[in-house]
Amino acid sequence: MFDTLFSYPKVLTRHQTGPARDERERYLVDRATVDGLAHATLLRIAGELLIVARWIGLGHDGPVTSQDIVSAAQSWADHQLVQGRARDDRWPRQLFRPNGHRLAPLPRSFG
Repeated sequence: MFDTLFSYPKVLTRHQTGPARDERERYLVDRATVDGLAHATLLRIAGELLIVARWIGLGHDGPVTSQDIVSAAQSWADHQLVQGRARDDRWPRQLFRPNGHRLAPLPRSFG
């Protein structure tokens, strides 16, 4: 799926080598095939998934909890504010807002 979405080699490599690669790719395939999302929408989601995977910290044992997501959202929102990329934490926190029917516990280590 990443090969289909990205044409720039550095961007493709970033997505292929990021945390939870297989899980992110499966999610994108599902959204493309089941939900029929447009290419541009899948690009946006792919970028957001990579950010989420990095900020949640998928290098530890155990499932990802709702509290992990909330903590990652706040950390990322704070980072965006400090960097001047957001005026308040509403937009950055929305990135991490789980879609209840799609969110499932994920293992933190992905071999």
